[in-house]
Amino acid sequence: MKRYARDKTPYIKPVERIELSEKNIKLRVILMIVFLLLGAGAIAFGVRSCIAAEKGWQKIEVTSNAYSLSYDFILFYNIGETDKNASSEKKSVAATYTKAAQEAYRLYDEYAPEGWLLKINSEPGKAVEVDPELYSALQKITENDSRLLYRAPYYEYYELVFSAESDFEAEMYDPNKNEKTRELFLRISEFVNDKNAVNLEFNGNNTVTLHVSDMYSAFAKENEIANFISFSPLRNAFAAEHIAGRMREGGYTNGYLSSADGFTVYLNGKGYDYNVNLYDYDKSLACVCTVSIDQAKSSVYYKNYMLGPEDHGYTYKNGDTSTPYVSGDGLQANACEMLYVYSESLDCVDLALKTISVYTADEADEEKLREYKKDGLYAVYIKDKSIRYTEETLDLSETVDGYTKTYIK
Repeated sequence: MKRYARDKTPYIKPVERIELSEKNIKLRVILMIVFLLLGAGAIAFGVRSCIAAEKGWQKIEVTSNAYSLSYDFILFYNIGETDKNASSEKKSVAATYTKAAQEAYRLYDEYAPEGWLLKINSEPGKAVEVDPELYSALQKITENDSRLLYRAPYYEYYELVFSAESDFEAEMYDPNKNEKTRELFLRISEFVNDKNAVNLEFNGNNTVTLHVSDMYSAFAKENEIANFISFSPLRNAFAAEHIAGRMREGGYTNGYLSSADGFTVYLNGKGYDYNVNLYDYDKSLACVCTVSIDQAKSSVYYKNYMLGPEDHGYTYKNGDTSTPYVSGDGLQANACEMLYVYSESLDCVDLALKTISVYTADEADEEKLREYKKDGLYAVYIKDKSIRYTEETLDLSETVDGYTKTYIK
């Protein structure tokens, strides 16, 4: 059985709520989750603007049913801010977005039928020429964390957890719940963390060779493991930057792109302020504070809970959760309830690569977070009803009773 769970109904994506400031000078974009009853209960997100209007903030839909990563993203765009006809502008924005999302799928999804990752995983020992962007991305992720790329087998199991329709089914594949699966993960980790068992060689000229030991190859076949490498859980960070790059190349910069699992790129054509609602989870979900950021280029929202039934994760009936963030042994690792990081200078990929290790740890490394301030990277995290943040001038408001606020000097 191939562990592939992406044939389910696409996500209803996170949409940021928009409101005019009192002086109508800047739009304030509030990333706020709004739960609605839609049939069996999907996620929806609210927008305070007339999205049916020809001008103004609108959700941009793809114009093709071809394979793409649009099912995991939403693009919101402020139509009518240029001299172009609004209808023509929207069509052009949608066309650029559609093509970019299709390209991102082929580049970064390990199951893309015509993708390079599928070819690499299917042909160990053979030199494979890949797209130059993918070659650079593979180099970047391995240089940052030499073994993160090789955790692909873990995520084949977690995909089954996340798509489970019952606790019984989820527990079958969840190493945090099932002793036999945990034992299997221990065996997988011996290969995943051994460069002699699996390693990607960069040959130059955009050519790579995946080396897999005979022992690991036999183990993978026995346990129906399809992938030796993948970008999970950072696939959408790379995809977001690809799509955003194509949008900017086309001159479309008055919007933002956000993924279901918390990767957001602001195209930065206008000087927008952003209000972000942060949530905490203790067997139930609650918004506990709002932070206001200015001129952000990108952000990442890590969390140990789901924001709705179509989010990346699974919530058990007893309130326990399973999320995509794991340590080197494949077991779930959450340093805190949530970590929100943002930057005016770093793109989403660099932001994610710098910070994922902070989140997938026993405790949030505040020394690292202090050091990151020099790079213009700031963080807010919540643990044990304490809200801790690294930007001294951060506008943090609407904090609910029972939570403390502490600036990390």
